[in-house]
Amino acid sequence: MPDVRFGVLGPVTAWRGADVAEVGSGKALRVLGTLLLSANQRVERDRIIEDVWCGAAPRSAVNLVQKYVGDLRRSLGLDGGSLRTLGTAYLLCVPPGRLDSARFAAGLARGRAAAADGDLGTARQCLTDALGLWRGPAFGGLNTPAAAAERERLAEYRSGALEDLAELDVRRGEHALAIPELTRLAAEHPYRERLRELLMLALYRAGRQADALAVFDGIRRRLAGDLGADPGPGLRRVHAGILRADPALDPPAASPAPARPIADPGTPVVPRQLPATPASFVGRRRELAWLDAGPSVCAIVGPAGIGKTSLALRWAARHPGRFPDGQLFADLRGRAPAGTDPAEVVGGFLEALGVLRVPAAPHRRTALFRSLVAGKRLLLVLDDAAGTGQVLPLLPGGGTCTVLVTSRTRLPGLVARQAARHLALDALSGTEARALLTARLGAARVAAEAPAADRLIDLCGGVPLALSRVAAEASTRPGTTLTALAAEPLMHPAQARS
Repeated sequence: MPDVRFGVLGPVTAWRGADVAEVGSGKALRVLGTLLLSANQRVERDRIIEDVWCGAAPRSAVNLVQKYVGDLRRSLGLDGGSLRTLGTAYLLCVPPGRLDSARFAAGLARGRAAAADGDLGTARQCLTDALGLWRGPAFGGLNTPAAAAERERLAEYRSGALEDLAELDVRRGEHALAIPELTRLAAEHPYRERLRELLMLALYRAGRQADALAVFDGIRRRLAGDLGADPGPGLRRVHAGILRADPALDPPAASPAPARPIADPGTPVVPRQLPATPASFVGRRRELAWLDAGPSVCAIVGPAGIGKTSLALRWAARHPGRFPDGQLFADLRGRAPAGTDPAEVVGGFLEALGVLRVPAAPHRRTALFRSLVAGKRLLLVLDDAAGTGQVLPLLPGGGTCTVLVTSRTRLPGLVARQAARHLALDALSGTEARALLTARLGAARVAAEAPAADRLIDLCGGVPLALSRVAAEASTRPGTTLTALAAEPLMHPAQARS
């Protein structure tokens, strides 16, 4: 890609070098905004038309979109590999370092990771640099439901970063610096209790005990009057500590940063965690092609035994050079009552990436993980997810990593929040099912009892796991005919598919 950078943390903008690029008409800018909203992901032409004309598209909309895309290529110097045409869709490839929202997320993750390790100076610098990327409300000039949702999401991250920055100042003893910003943030977010905890602490440490108690009284009255609620335990704890002059509220003594590194400074670790692809994998050509064109997050859903994991592993095996920075795998055990704790999974990922000191707090683990993988070309296979809530803490920031999620349930939240593509996996066709039996039992044995083989395929309903179990049963009993197997109660459909 040429020296082009993109901005969405404010009005949608592009720069060539140090200069703002002229991208043409206002509608061309809206096309760019829609493509950036799904950077590194396939965007259908119909969605672009809807976003540009808001449901009042002219008959020439298809030709106009083609023209605007051509204008973007010319004005930004983009080649066919940077702004791709994929049938009736387009894909804008944007490295993480060229998109301000990705740089913001990476800086925020680095800042939180540094704060977790006690390096408050580095943490503050990272957060300050990240917040300096903002020029106004995100995706300015793009007024679509998707843009509004992303604008709200990014604004929440910005508020969190400002809160983190103020907390760092309090922790560093910079009370005079923290109090004005915390006062402003508290006014903008009238129900955000953590802001008032920090403001009370900063005021108390600055010798303004009465002002700190007044902050508590104000939020207590607001919560009671507006919501019929009481202050949370954090606010109550700080309030009680101020009343009794608890020494625990005094600024902590300065301590040196830990000498032990976060990660091994030697050769970078390249994890290769994927299990082997099942030897009996057959067919699924359409689905493999679908994954080839998929975005950074793909959800493969279907009932138990349908071959979701096998498909993900087979696709990964076909692209060994696509992920030079490694492959991570996690069994989320969605079928279990509780499933796997995402914090436990992230901890395992960090260890696989060479981290020597895994943070205890779940949000700090996630922040460090996203910081480490920012800009890397890494594959994550998240197998058997129970729901979107279990997946979101495991997703890396930016668009350079690829995530394959398998689940027995639909994941509409993942599609809505992460623009994931959704693949509902069906049973094998009759031809594919026969190919699976043939691969496991040999062509001669299947051909010799073709009607019985067809009966077994019907009993299994084209479910790969059921067919594999039937094939395993036949392989371990070579003296038993397929006709006899098909007549056994063990081959009842409900049992064969369980």
